[in-house]
Amino acid sequence: MILRTLLLILIAQVTWCQIGQPGQAPGQVPLDPGYHQPLEPIKNILQGSYGNNVTLYFRNSPYRVSGDLTVEYGVTMDIETEETPESLLNQTNFNSGLILNASIRFEVTNDKRFNVDYLKIRNSEWMTSSSLECLQNKIIHLQNSYLMETEINSFLHNLKNGNGNKRLEVLTIESEEEEFDFTAVLNGLETIVTENQVYSMDKSTIEGAGHFLPFYLWRNIILHETHDFVTQDGRRVSIQSGGPRAIRIFVWKSKESRKRGNGGVDGPASKKHCSVI
Repeated sequence: MILRTLLLILIAQVTWCQIGQPGQAPGQVPLDPGYHQPLEPIKNILQGSYGNNVTLYFRNSPYRVSGDLTVEYGVTMDIETEETPESLLNQTNFNSGLILNASIRFEVTNDKRFNVDYLKIRNSEWMTSSSLECLQNKIIHLQNSYLMETEINSFLHNLKNGNGNKRLEVLTIESEEEEFDFTAVLNGLETIVTENQVYSMDKSTIEGAGHFLPFYLWRNIILHETHDFVTQDGRRVSIQSGGPRAIRIFVWKSKESRKRGNGGVDGPASKKHCSVI
């Protein structure tokens, strides 16, 4: 049987501990060294709470999750094509973050992905503007995106009108093939250009989101030439071109007066606003 590979990486935060083998005291379940051996199938005993950097190989039935499975940090699932991400998401508990890597097109509609703090989809070609609007994550990284400039522009207008993701902090959209027309992304937003500014993130956010941020980061992110607007509910949004195939969106925590954006125009001709780092 020729198998196609689907990798599902779950980054999760333990909220409770449950053992999966009888006679063992409550607490962290130690991992058998065999779990780390390539092509070593895991028998149908998966349940309970596990540690970090765990690789699970699903080759044939009955190698399936048999009960509630909670992973603390970093699990890779190598599965057959008939085993969809939906079924694995239904059987695995996580609440901090999700990295989904599919070598073939899989549309994921599981509600678990909508509200985790950090979401990274490495093959997001199936996502539409409607999918993007449904996301309520803090940090989102979409790779291999097929979103059009008009769809990203519509998302930004919705955000500006105060109807978008209230939790959003950082959104990165990357295309593998097509280059973005940055002017079309900014159309009608009445942005102003800020030359230099520093976007700060909480240390706890950085520690939890290191796998989700697509560029080098520590405590502060230095932004050069962003196009900014203020939303109806007072949040400042900075839009940055990350090259011809990447769009980065930063939402600031502190609220500001909407007067900041008045009088600006779209695109490269936007009014310059320079701040000192």
